[in-house]
Amino acid sequence: MKRSDLYEYQNFSVDFLKEHPEALLILEMGLGKSAISLTAILDLMFDRFEVGKTLVIAPLRVARTVWPEERETWEHASFLRMSVMVGDAKQRAAALQAQADVYVINRDNVKWLTDYLEKRNMPWPFDMVVIDELSSFKNHQSQRWRALRKVRPYIKRIVGLPNEDVRIQYGDIFVRAVDPDGTRGEFEIANKPLDYLLSILQTVDDDSCRPTRLLAAGWPSRWRDELSRQNP
Repeated sequence: MKRSDLYEYQNFSVDFLKEHPEALLILEMGLGKSAISLTAILDLMFDRFEVGKTLVIAPLRVARTVWPEERETWEHASFLRMSVMVGDAKQRAAALQAQADVYVINRDNVKWLTDYLEKRNMPWPFDMVVIDELSSFKNHQSQRWRALRKVRPYIKRIVGLPNEDVRIQYGDIFVRAVDPDGTRGEFEIANKPLDYLLSILQTVDDDSCRPTRLLAAGWPSRWRDELSRQNP
């Protein structure tokens, strides 16, 4: 297939990825998220020269077969050199050292990758990261999440490809899991774990620490109860 065979919504999505360094590509299964991503990578590497190497993180089967097949399916994407880092540690290391534009790794080996580079004092080489089936990174206590977080400052562009239906309603995000056979569950609101939410809370005002000296000097009050007394 040629680039001219991309649909209008796919071309729109390609432009969206190129214009947004942090992007979530919300499309249903089968609508070409991989083709869109590869097209955007191609443009960012060889048209804009903004990206040197790209890492694709995916489930093992998807990493081993789907991404290489998608690259071969599209004529323009076949221009990209791809190295698939699966197999044993020796095979993964050889694939990492290969000369390529896009490197594909299964999500369970993300920690291996960061550890491998760190032990050898090698810099993080990937300007762009694409995470296929993004929901596998929603647990902030998982090894893969922690490993990717460690190198996040070195990633210029990151793209998430959900493996679920996503709906935004009244400012809240709702997700519906999609099984490999296409079975869909019910929409559920996407909440972060309570311990994570509590860990990012910061005190803004504390009524036990009133700025008495500033108030005595005539500084405008920011405290609701005092304002109510001043303006009954």
